[in-house]
Amino acid sequence: MTERPKTKALRTELEDLVARAVMQLPDTQREVLILAHYEQMALAEIGRVLALDLGAVKSRLQRARASLKETLAAYLPGLERRP
Repeated sequence: MTERPKTKALRTELEDLVARAVMQLPDTQREVLILAHYEQMALAEIGRVLALDLGAVKSRLQRARASLKETLAAYLPGLERRP
């Protein structure tokens, strides 16, 4: 079954929104997020590659996710904002 044009357009729009939101992250958060989610690297491996301790990797990834959630909440009604 092929994807409907409207569904495909919505998917493309969402992908563009996410890409723009990722690019707005500070470099330190963006690189960890990209390695973790898009390259699917283990956190310990990210730490080795970036010469960071595991705690710093986890912290940067958590901040990146929180920032993305905040940025994308306006576009994704199911995404709740937490205080």
